[in-house]
Amino acid sequence: MRDGSGGGVRAGGRVAVLALLWGSTFLWIDLALEGFSPVQITFVRCALGASVLLVLARRAGVRLPRGRTAAGRLLVAAFLCNTLPFALFSLGQQSVDSGVASVLNATTPLWSLLIGLVAGERGALGAR
Repeated sequence: MRDGSGGGVRAGGRVAVLALLWGSTFLWIDLALEGFSPVQITFVRCALGASVLLVLARRAGVRLPRGRTAAGRLLVAAFLCNTLPFALFSLGQQSVDSGVASVLNATTPLWSLLIGLVAGERGALGAR
């Protein structure tokens, strides 16, 4: 709903910036592969992301979880959700164009749905 205050324009601008940042990731990987190895690109992506999140968490007053159990779970999640996919995309882009890589990445929700169905998560997947 538009109220004439320019909220729609600001929201559109934020979506455009998000699309530019998110969509250009594979172009940046392609350019970075000219001078860095896939492992180096993965390390830099993870380090920069972690740094930004740590600064934002500190600024918001959020305390990081403590303890071995939490650290172990975070390590597993970071490996499976960030490090491994980032490394695989960098490795894959050595032989595939960045446009193809970005389209394949866009199919992630479809693969998640299929894996969920195969794993028997039908209860969580309602008619919606």
